[in-house]
Amino acid sequence: NQVIQNPDGTTKLVGASYHLFFAGFMGIVALIFAIYMRFYQEQHIIQEESKQ
Repeated sequence: NQVIQNPDGTTKLVGASYHLFFAGFMGIVALIFAIYMRFYQEQHIIQEESKQ
């Protein structure tokens, strides 16, 4: 919220614009995540039992 705040503490976005900003931001993040997961290489790491 500090990014969209005026120096006097009021917000630059009001009403529907405020909510649409965050909805759009989350949409962009979801798209970036989907692209990242498309190229993610899964790794299996199996831990051996300790010998006591």
